[in-house]
Amino acid sequence: MRFLLSLLLLAGFASAVEPYVGIGAIQPLASEMHAIYHLMPGASLGVRFPRTRTLAFRVSGAGALGSGRGAYGEFRLVSATLGLGVELHTNSALSAYVVPAIVAGYGAERMPDADTLGNIFDRWDSGTGLGFSIDAGATLFRTGALQFDAECGLRFLSVPTDRATVGGWYPYYESIDVSTFGVGLVVRFVRAESDPGRQ
Repeated sequence: MRFLLSLLLLAGFASAVEPYVGIGAIQPLASEMHAIYHLMPGASLGVRFPRTRTLAFRVSGAGALGSGRGAYGEFRLVSATLGLGVELHTNSALSAYVVPAIVAGYGAERMPDADTLGNIFDRWDSGTGLGFSIDAGATLFRTGALQFDAECGLRFLSVPTDRATVGGWYPYYESIDVSTFGVGLVVRFVRAESDPGRQ
């Protein structure tokens, strides 16, 4: 996160780089999590490097925080990703685009557990992993150096944890599925010559 903030500050002084921030609502895709976590708040920030009117590279960070209630108590879910993607624009006034990306992610979940005596307690499980994402968006309007985009996206990421569950002859290690679907609003700081909707 500190690295991304430094990158954004540098972007303010670099004419070839455009920083952006976004907020949104995130929903886990896994069925067992879909039943617990509903519309988690999420945020993103990053920079894009325009190359042509239809192509840019994007470095981004995103995070989400959720809470819900299961059969045995309260749950908490935290996820964060760092992504590297390619932003591909249509050559139209709407300036619709898609962004396929590779992501490195972290996930942590607090859930109720029980010891051998049946005492209930909370435990955190966490892990890191690699996945991919695809976002799609379109420009809503632009004023001066600010551009407002509507975006939606899918993240596919599973992070293994060190929590072992005995099954059959050998224990196996569980993972946290932090795959999500999200919608949100993105605010960009753009340069006039990089506007993909201009001819």
